[in-house]
Amino acid sequence: MARTETMLVLEIRVWQNEQWEGLKAGLEAVRSREESPEEKEAWWLLNRAVVNYCGSAVGTVAANDPSTANHMLNYDQIFIRDFVPSAIAFLLRGESDIVKNFLLHTLQLQGKV
Repeated sequence: MARTETMLVLEIRVWQNEQWEGLKAGLEAVRSREESPEEKEAWWLLNRAVVNYCGSAVGTVAANDPSTANHMLNYDQIFIRDFVPSAIAFLLRGESDIVKNFLLHTLQLQGKV
């Protein structure tokens, strides 16, 4: 590799490391601050919506409407779409297992793995 290419690679690695460190610091700041009562209630509700499959948390309930108890919901269409905001919240909180399990089981159920 030429000297200029080597320098460019090193500069990119330094930049990536700085970005990673900034991201870690931002996540730590989010995790270490005091939660408001509204946030505590939101987390309580989100944790109540967690769906377990084969002994592990794999997602959250996509629909919970008692008035549609006897009707088929489009659950197969909304389960993945509706988990995305929950997945982001869990990742920001450092709870990555549920997201990993969601992705693995979703792929298994689709016959992709």
